Amino acid sequence: MPHEEIRDFFYRRQNYQHDTDLAAERLAEEIGIRPGDVVRALTARLADRHGVRLTAGTGDHLHHYDDASRTLHLSNRLRPGQRAFRMATQLGRPLRIDQNSTTFVPHPVAPRPE
Repeated sequence: MPHEEIRDFFYRRQNYQHDTDLAAERLAEEIGIRPGDVVRALTARLADRHGVRLTAGTGDHLHHYDDASRTLHLSNRLRPGQRAFRMATQLGRPLRIDQNSTTFVPHPVAPRPE
């Protein structure tokens, strides 16, 4: 089952992904993330670099990305930390486990077309 495979993957690595952690630290430094400013910095990165527009509202889903319109819909029910997590995840989406590796392999949102 996929859920068990993912759980086991993280359990074996004690919930630490070295390459992912380093990439997140580099991104935070590159875009100037500061405490209390995470959502704003991620919103700007998604818009400026990837052409992704954010919307907030109610609905059945906590988040949904529409690739055709390059729109990330986030629920108003999400707290700021949860919003930031979903936005940061979108930068590296979708992730897949490489069976021959010990880490996730990111397939990032493509930069906005010129």
